[in-house]
Amino acid sequence: MLTNRYSDQFADLGTNQYSTPLDKPRFYYVNQSLADHLGITTEQIESWLLMQEPHAGFAMKYTGHQFGHYNPDLGDGRGLLLGEWQTQDQSYDLHLKGSGLTPYSRMGDGRAVTRSTIREYLMGEFLSAIGVASTRSLGMASFSDAIQREQHEPAAVLLRTTATHIRFGHFEYLANTGRIDRLASLIDYVGHTLFKLETVTPELLLTLVIERTAKMIAKWQNYGFCHGVMNTDNMSIIGETFDFGPYAFMASFNPSHICNRTDQYGRYAFDQQPSIGLWNLQVLARALSVAPNAEIDAKSMTSQYVTVFNNSYVDTLQRRLGYELDNHPDLEVLLDTFHQVLAALRCDFNQFFALNQTDGIQAALEQSATLPASLKAKELTNRLKKLLDECPQIPAHGNPLWVPRNELIDEVITASNNSDWLAFKTLAEACAAPYAVDLKQIEWLNTGASGFSSPLSCSS
Repeated sequence: MLTNRYSDQFADLGTNQYSTPLDKPRFYYVNQSLADHLGITTEQIESWLLMQEPHAGFAMKYTGHQFGHYNPDLGDGRGLLLGEWQTQDQSYDLHLKGSGLTPYSRMGDGRAVTRSTIREYLMGEFLSAIGVASTRSLGMASFSDAIQREQHEPAAVLLRTTATHIRFGHFEYLANTGRIDRLASLIDYVGHTLFKLETVTPELLLTLVIERTAKMIAKWQNYGFCHGVMNTDNMSIIGETFDFGPYAFMASFNPSHICNRTDQYGRYAFDQQPSIGLWNLQVLARALSVAPNAEIDAKSMTSQYVTVFNNSYVDTLQRRLGYELDNHPDLEVLLDTFHQVLAALRCDFNQFFALNQTDGIQAALEQSATLPASLKAKELTNRLKKLLDECPQIPAHGNPLWVPRNELIDEVITASNNSDWLAFKTLAEACAAPYAVDLKQIEWLNTGASGFSSPLSCSS
């Protein structure tokens, strides 16, 4: 059952309108397992994806900080919230991305292209499957309509689903326009409907958002995932990976890796993601502090974020490494040495963990290295081994044999441009079950391993 709870209660925070149809699709794909889980029929999903008739929806208004600068002119520029799909246990937003112009399109065309739609579909499935909080998609469709980006590309739509599309930027919009009563209403709505709180306060809501956001980013750092555009309008209020752009999994370990070629100063570099997460939460805190009777403690929220992030990071890392780390007396030294070793050898990040799980740390370092071991690297490696010898060993797990690197996804996109969709279907199935792939496919799935990923643009 599709309801319109958000747009009914917050009609003033967006615009009701219809999607703009496209020509007959050249390909479409339905996420059947997710559809079955939500109890949505294939026919219903097809009717939304095929874009042959207008669909009623709601374009959300929000603002946000983009590369550190406030932009008051943001909103759903090419997407519509179709409504909330109610299951027995939960409500799920259904959002059509690439649906046409809205009042918030600014200089855009309201469309999405097949390239970026493939990328978002695949990564949402993969991250969810390895335990990283993320939006997912019920399906995608590609059309013959040509859309101008850096070149002409085929149009596409994505049917995205998540518990909510409310962003940090929704709260920024209300706080910065002085709409304090509506800010209080949105705080209550999020607290009651999404966090199931009986009593909602800005402080409690912020605490819960901090916890989820810190855990999400800690998982990113553990798996070498670079988001690329951590603007506050791309931050989900429920701590899910959201609005995929020029993302990348690191190949050879480089702490300062930048995956977005428009990020010329490295604001969103891999090693900056934890601090940017905190910066974004501080922006959210300032917005929440405008609410009536709010008592936000900046020092306390910073302490909470650092504690949750560190604990979550170590918890995941020790499972991946196969060593109990959290009680080590020199944990900070151990972690710093571990990262220095990976950087000195330019180890392929994912291959290191996969090999460590099967062959042990020495073989993993040797076989995943992309640079010869210098004297300094050998000294660091010996120091790391001594530190790890002080930790009890546990079974290593949670290490996929592959990750969807940009080079692999580019192969799929190139094939799709030639109307060959077999590679996409194969990769979509692998992303949904990354630990259960056919071992005959591993070499293909590791396309791009032990390489140096080139940054991508934000165009989508």
